[in-house]
Amino acid sequence: MIALTDKNQTLVKHRADKLHEKFYKEINEGILHVISPSNNIYPKLKNKDLSASGQRLPYGNSIRRSNWQAKLSLDFAFLFSYCSQIRSNYFLNLEDDVIPTSSNFVNEILSYTEEQNINHPYWNSLLFSNWLSIGRLYRTQHLRQLVDMILIAYEKQPVDFIMHHFEVLQMADKFQEFRRKPSLFEHIGNISTMDEDSLA
Repeated sequence: MIALTDKNQTLVKHRADKLHEKFYKEINEGILHVISPSNNIYPKLKNKDLSASGQRLPYGNSIRRSNWQAKLSLDFAFLFSYCSQIRSNYFLNLEDDVIPTSSNFVNEILSYTEEQNINHPYWNSLLFSNWLSIGRLYRTQHLRQLVDMILIAYEKQPVDFIMHHFEVLQMADKFQEFRRKPSLFEHIGNISTMDEDSLA
């Protein structure tokens, strides 16, 4: 599953065309899905109104950063909502600027997941990187509940914080972080989507 969530529709089409060219067989066979939300699904963000009324934005952020975080949260909600309908036991969240640290990472993920299913069947998510959102694996059946929480808090919390809060709530008195070490993914990105002109 690849979600193209840039506001610039020309850029989205260009990237979709390149993916279709490179992965024509996988897309045609339904192995790879390429999705993109319509811009009209995004609500009007209230951060500008809050700032104008003298209220402090979350974490002391600028309007630009607060809006960027809110849109990112809604991007995740769109992706998770789509994936919640797919026939799959698990969902692994990755971003386009990470690389695996092991050539056998899929088998290592499956092995660790099976180990936790046996030893800690109450887990809510499994972490395969040093980040809160990248390399986080969920049971697909829980994605709809996560979407609901994102839609409640998207203007107040960054999406990786929402994911962590969801974890704490879901596991209640049994909260425990399940992070596989060493990390199976390395973050190599050095350009923030916040810097794109489409966010101005």
